[in-house]
Amino acid sequence: MGKAKKTKGHSFSSHDDKIILENIKKLGNHNDRYLMISKLPGLYLKFTSKQIRQRYTNILDPALCHDPLGDDERMYIIQEIRLNPNNVSWKKLTLKMNGQFSKLRS
Repeated sequence: MGKAKKTKGHSFSSHDDKIILENIKKLGNHNDRYLMISKLPGLYLKFTSKQIRQRYTNILDPALCHDPLGDDERMYIIQEIRLNPNNVSWKKLTLKMNGQFSKLRS
């Protein structure tokens, strides 16, 4: 038999988010936590471990700041783009902003 395939096109529900958050708490920093969560009833064959990791790190992580950007943050982004208009690394920029403004953004 072949490997089970994950289906495409599912959206995360509030129930899915609850399962993810509860199990992130239980598993802590376990190396395979996203893989383990992807195999739980209710999520199996619905989401890949990568999709679950992205959902947690970009949306569900309680450390994330979901407030709108402040004027000082907007100006910081504009200045960074002006300094290097052809090569903006958003990943590096968000890390810099976290250090500058003490707010974790995704």
